[in-house]
Formats: sequence, C-alpha cells, structure tokens
Amino acid sequence: MAAESLSCVSCGAKNPSNLERCNDCGATLDKMIPITTGRVGVDGEIPNFGVSWFGAALGIDAVLLGLLIVALPFVIKTYDPQGFAGIAIAIGVFFFGGLVVGRLAPYRAYLECVAASTLAAVLIVPYIASISDVRALDGGRYVLGAIVGILAGGLGAFLGERKSDGGASPSSPSSAGAR
Repeated sequence: MAAESLSCVSCGAKNPSNLERCNDCGATLDKMIPITTGRVGVDGEIPNFGVSWFGAALGIDAVLLGLLIVALPFVIKTYDPQGFAGIAIAIGVFFFGGLVVGRLAPYRAYLECVAASTLAAVLIVPYIASISDVRALDGGRYVLGAIVGILAGGLGAFLGERKSDGGASPSSPSSAGAR
C-alpha cells in the first residue's frame, strides 16, 4: 500500500506521511492531518464553513461591542465612543474576536471570523454613526472603518491560528531541534 499523503495545516503543502516536518514550512507532523480525512471536523471532513466558530466569533464581537460601545456610555457619562473612537474600538474588538477563534478552532477559521466581523460591522457602524454628533465622520470614513475592522478580524484569526501551532517554521530556533 502506498504511503498516505498529508496536507500541512500551516501552509497546505502535500507531504509523505513518514516525515516529521513539512517540506515547505517546517511545521511538525502532529499538526498535519491526512488529506483523505481532512482537518478536524465533526464528521472527519474539511468543513467549508464552521457555523459554530462563526457563532463564537459573532458572540465575542457582539458581547464586546455591546459592552464597550452601547452599554458603557450609560455607566460612565464621560465615556463617549463617537466617530473615530467608536470605529477604533470596533476594529480592536474584531481583531480580538478573530484572535480568540483562530487560536481555539481546530482548523483555519478565517472565513468564519471575517463573516462574523462583517455582520457585526453592518450592525455597529450605523449605530456609531447615529450616536456621533460632535465628532461625526463622513459616510466614506465609516465604510472604510468597517472594511478595516473586517480585515482586522481575518488578521486576528490568522495570527491566532499561527500562534496555536507554536509558530513552527524551519528558521525559528524553537523548531530547529528535532524531537
């Protein structure tokens, strides 16, 4: 029987199953999963879109945005997330949500984090625009802020996923020594 091919979770390269590290990026074999069964999914298949991880990312985004932008101004009267300040808070929240989900998901959940950030941005950016009176931005800047926030969610997921595999690369000192 021929050796089973493995797909590197980190870079996607195909490798023979007898290797300890990926030929392309140096990720360890225990981070690789057979191509035939896919990455860790409930049914053993590669999920195209994980609804549960989308829900987790959306939940993180919604709770933090609700606390930081909607509820906190009622508690602290001097706290006023208008205009750019509100957009900056939203961008940070999207990044954090992506980072957490990217770290915890057993497979690459970039699409889930981007979709969650998109839905949250569609809901929170008009709210930020509606509460902005003194420090209001023009419409294009709100749209630009939403786009940057969506990208921040994807970047957070990417960095979280990279952190969860130990950041193994052929040139890093931590991966230089074999097991």
